Amino acid sequence: MEGRVVAADGGERDRYSPLRSPLCPSSDPGEVLEAFLRLSPFSTIYIADLDAIRRRGDQFQAIACLTAAHEQLRFWVDAGVTRDAEMQAWARLTNVTAVIGSENQRSLHAVAFLLKHTRTAILSLDFRDGEFLGPRELLNQIQLWPTRVIAMSLHRVGSGYGPDFECIQTLRRAAPHQQIFAAGGIRGRQDLVALKKLGVQGALCATALHKESLGSRELRGLLYNGNP
Repeated sequence: MEGRVVAADGGERDRYSPLRSPLCPSSDPGEVLEAFLRLSPFSTIYIADLDAIRRRGDQFQAIACLTAAHEQLRFWVDAGVTRDAEMQAWARLTNVTAVIGSENQRSLHAVAFLLKHTRTAILSLDFRDGEFLGPRELLNQIQLWPTRVIAMSLHRVGSGYGPDFECIQTLRRAAPHQQIFAAGGIRGRQDLVALKKLGVQGALCATALHKESLGSRELRGLLYNGNP
């Protein structure tokens, strides 16, 4: 947001402030990424362009520079895309996969169009306090979902309250053939082990990394003994 990495606060984006953490004292995106890579050889990095999501400009150029400097990495980017032209702009960055966030979508037709024309896109199903954000019908149109789906609990992001296991289990049962990725509230190794037992493919866990409740030793055991 505004060119800096910000610390999440329960999805209340107006309260987000530039990051300072035990892992990285800087909020510069490049320095934060380097801190992650010193911790573990991650292959995929998730970025949310909060300016674009909130329709207050965008951080396209900053993200493009970051991805160009790390060609060996794959980046998942949620930039609030709602139009095909936006998807095509991200598609030109060869190591970026666009994330379609449900909270920015206004109709099922628009989501279906984006997913139909972008085979590699990731769908983020966004929830706040248990309420789905986006076209309600999307939850029941599982045939439209791509292979990879993020279960995003925005009210838990940065909270340390733990994942929304009930929501994740519901999605896992509804879409047994999709890869589900958990986001929001992850506290540490125990949560990741529990999610793995539910069949979750992976998780977004930046807060746990910054708070050092997930360290190099825990990550080695989780990342290289089966699914991340």
